[in-house]
Amino acid sequence: MQFKVGDSVKVKPGVIDPDFPEQSIANWQGRIVGIEDGDEAPLLEIQWDSVTLKGIPLDHLINVEEEGYDWTSMILYPDDVVAAKERDTEEDVEKTWEELDEKLSEEFDDEE
Repeated sequence: MQFKVGDSVKVKPGVIDPDFPEQSIANWQGRIVGIEDGDEAPLLEIQWDSVTLKGIPLDHLINVEEEGYDWTSMILYPDDVVAAKERDTEEDVEKTWEELDEKLSEEFDDEE
């Protein structure tokens, strides 16, 4: 396989969120944080970068959170992604997680 943990990758055009088929994830970008053996091919765990996370619609993040999924990363096949240049640092990602966690907490507090 051409990818390794730590590589930056970008999702190819036409790829959709496997759990939310109405959501395109084309051009989302992140770093590979894990590689697992899959039935058909290896599976890549991709942690989204801060640029991607900031671009995800809040409604989608809410849906992901309500369904109990992780919005910080996703598992995809190697055929779904291409190599990409890193756009941020891991510190940027952590800061963005905190900002989005706060936004989501406010949204859920408003619903109650």
